[in-house]
Amino acid sequence: MGCLAPRRARRVVGRDFAARFDRSGARPGRAGLRLRADRSAERPGAVNLLGLDLAWKPERNPSALAIWCTHDAAGTALEQPRAWLYPALRSSAEVQACILQHAGSSALLAVDAPLIVRNPTGQRACEAQLNADFRRHHAGAHPSNLQLYPEAETARLADALRAGGFAWFPRQGVATAPAQRWQAEVYPHPAQITLLGRDRILAYKRGSVAERRARLAEYQQLLHQKLQQRLPGFAAAPPIAERFARSPAALRGRALKEHEDALDACFCVLIADRLARAKPAELHFYGDHQQGFIVVPKA
Repeated sequence: MGCLAPRRARRVVGRDFAARFDRSGARPGRAGLRLRADRSAERPGAVNLLGLDLAWKPERNPSALAIWCTHDAAGTALEQPRAWLYPALRSSAEVQACILQHAGSSALLAVDAPLIVRNPTGQRACEAQLNADFRRHHAGAHPSNLQLYPEAETARLADALRAGGFAWFPRQGVATAPAQRWQAEVYPHPAQITLLGRDRILAYKRGSVAERRARLAEYQQLLHQKLQQRLPGFAAAPPIAERFARSPAALRGRALKEHEDALDACFCVLIADRLARAKPAELHFYGDHQQGFIVVPKA
């Protein structure tokens, strides 16, 4: 089942599903793989997890979306959870369509992009607060403001998702909250420090092609190991396993960038899982819901 989006998005998705089949006997071509439920899907209050590496200008540049569905639309736990990976969605409309199609009634969407931008210039308070904690790890946030991004396309998408039922992730977390749809702005760089055990980020988007490939390969290995520990069913699903089986050494140009984005979307799923479980003391919550917020899991 593809997203209710323009044909171009469905072609991109189909190309990434190298192993499209269903162990339950459903006909080939159904998106995602049915898997036996892992323990994370059985915990009380479990939510579907969505990770979005959202382009700051999604009408011009592709975005990547990874999804781990453990519950159906009615909130009932699936015996066989499903995973999807959309590595190159080409517009805000495509991104929104995929999210709304797969989210169900209980979901946590972790987005790597500014969701609230109201400051005319400079940086948001949440970025300044995060930078005070993580700059020494080279994991600080870039400034977001209306001078740099006058259209604030990512914020418009977040507002559209709010209209579709995705509330802001609360400061106290959601581990004990009633089932609902949530969205949170996250940032993979500080999460490299807290979740992947790095002292300094792997800057895989800078440097020569050879340097980027080497750092990306290390990032990919660390992320895959952590996913296998925390979300083994998600890591084993064909669209995810196939992505992690690719070697960055063989990629360049647009293919290398798409691979980076897909891995970041998977990392956002890992972050979403941690946010869904965490107590307030286990989260860094920077900023507020008026001027912008970023959530970083502590471990």
